[in-house]
Amino acid sequence: MGVKRALSYLRVTGPTLGPRCEHRKVALLIGILYHNNECHDTLHGTHEDVRLMKALLINTYHYSAENITVLMDDGDHKAPTKANIEEAMRNLVAGTREGEQLFFHYSGHGSQTECKFDDPTEDDGFDEAIIPCDATSNPDTWIIDNDMNEILVKRLPVNAQLVAVFDMCHSGTALDLMHYRCYKKDLEGSSTLHSQAQAYPVLRLVRAR
Repeated sequence: MGVKRALSYLRVTGPTLGPRCEHRKVALLIGILYHNNECHDTLHGTHEDVRLMKALLINTYHYSAENITVLMDDGDHKAPTKANIEEAMRNLVAGTREGEQLFFHYSGHGSQTECKFDDPTEDDGFDEAIIPCDATSNPDTWIIDNDMNEILVKRLPVNAQLVAVFDMCHSGTALDLMHYRCYKKDLEGSSTLHSQAQAYPVLRLVRAR
C-alpha cells in the first residue's frame, strides 16, 4: 500500500481456520481509497487487498462467494460509509452459532481520538478508530474500537471464531480486547499502547469463556 501502516490479526476463540472445516463460513471485506474524500488522503492498493483476500478465502479456505460481503468505494460495490459498515458488521455476526467461522478484513485509514469517558481499556486515553469513506475530520463520523467490540465481539457466541485483519494505522487494539495486555510484560520500556502496536504488528488474541 502507498502508506506504511501496522497490520493486526485478531483471533477470537473457535475452530482452526482451514480448508477442511465444515462449519458455515462468512466474511466481510472492506477496502477504501478515499479518492472522493477531501478530509483524508487517497490510499493505493486497498481495493487490491480486498480482491486478493477474497480470492484467498475462496480458493484456499473454501469460502463460498455468496457468503462474502464486499464494501469498496469503487462505484461497483456498496460504498463503505459509516452506516453501511456498521450494518454489514451487524449482519456478519447475526445468527452466528457455535462452531461457525467469521472473517473480517479492513484495509483503509485508521486513527485515534481522545476517549470521551474514562475508559479502563485505554491506557493512553485514546480510542482507536477506522475511517469510513464518508468520514470527515470529526471523530463522530469514525467507527471507534468500543463500537466495533460491541458489534463484533460481544455478540459472538462462545466457540464461534472471528478472525479480524486490520490493515491500518493504530491497529493493535482495534477491537478493544483486554487480552492485548498479555503483551505488556514484554514491553516494559513502552509507556503507551500506541508504541506497543508498532512493536507487535501481528497479534493473536483469544477470548476466554
